[in-house]
Amino acid sequence: MSDVDFKQILADEGIPVENAEISQLWQDELTSQGSVITNDSQYSPFRKLIDAIMAKPAKQIIDALINVTLPSQFLMTATGDALTLKGESRLLTLLQATNAQGVLTITRATADDILVIDAGFQVQSPLINKVNYIVETTEAATLGAGVLTAEVPVLALAAGSAYNLPAGYYNVQLDPIDDVTITNNQNWLALPGTDQETDEEFRLRIQNQFNLVGDYHTDAVYKGMLAENFGIRTADIFIQHNAPRGPGTANCYILLPIGNASAAFITSINDYITTDGNHGHGDDFQVFAIPETYHDINVDVWVKSGLSVANISLLQSNILSFIRAAFRENDAYQVTTTLPGKVFSFSRLSQELHSKFPNIDRLVFDGEDIQSGLSIPRIQTLIVTTQ
Repeated sequence: MSDVDFKQILADEGIPVENAEISQLWQDELTSQGSVITNDSQYSPFRKLIDAIMAKPAKQIIDALINVTLPSQFLMTATGDALTLKGESRLLTLLQATNAQGVLTITRATADDILVIDAGFQVQSPLINKVNYIVETTEAATLGAGVLTAEVPVLALAAGSAYNLPAGYYNVQLDPIDDVTITNNQNWLALPGTDQETDEEFRLRIQNQFNLVGDYHTDAVYKGMLAENFGIRTADIFIQHNAPRGPGTANCYILLPIGNASAAFITSINDYITTDGNHGHGDDFQVFAIPETYHDINVDVWVKSGLSVANISLLQSNILSFIRAAFRENDAYQVTTTLPGKVFSFSRLSQELHSKFPNIDRLVFDGEDIQSGLSIPRIQTLIVTTQ
């Protein structure tokens, strides 16, 4: 959001913006018209009446001009309905939240009998900052005799990117079946869930639309296409020109706010661009999940004295979830996340942990800050040791 001072702009143009200035302007106008008011004490009923019927309404109009009307005129400062109108004037509408879709893998210990798991069967994640994320099967799964494993399609119970959890998170059956495990594997996410577009995200997409002025497919065209049709934020799209396939080609790398883009999701995007013909003439434009680097993270945490064993265990669990949120594994905490082309600072992460969990006395990460190029850091192993 811009820090433009519309109040100062009006003041610089000689427009009164304070109550005293508006009241004085009214007094001056009355005097110039020969209507001199001598009883002008701020405590007099007549002065209060004048302020009530003139100065106060005028101030309300000035405030509305400063806080609503002027900011609504510019893309940089418009919000809410005003920003929606600016998007619609460029044939863009605010993207709504969607539910994650994917497949879970069913595995059983023995395959002597037929196993049927009905549609609507629910599987949830462990507790993450007091929330269990739940998906449910959208059709029945049947494992015939001799079949040990199968896949079943699932839909997140609610909308949002928070349900795009990485492999292994969905593993708790709400109605457990003996000797059967159900979980999400690495490429489980067929269609990532998305959050409702924020004003800032919508603003970036509208700005991107300004570049769509020619007949050629530019970066802006492809970014708009991916955002509109697949819910990928324009800030999470990275385009590399002169790709390895030769001059005139381009690679596009996408990043999800939470979790990993599956091979099936990437294939659906490339099919839309290439197979369905939504590409520029002669363009060789291919989309990939952003490359990943994997890191071992160890942290020693000294807790404040007097904490019970149960509270120490809960704190350790919350710290684990908090760090995983920083590495885009969940959306349970507001924390600085990893970004391509940036340095991930463990000192900043330490500060945020101290701020979130007052019972941490001190903590020490074992490792250097992570410098990312065109890649996203992921957790290989994570160990939190409490002292």
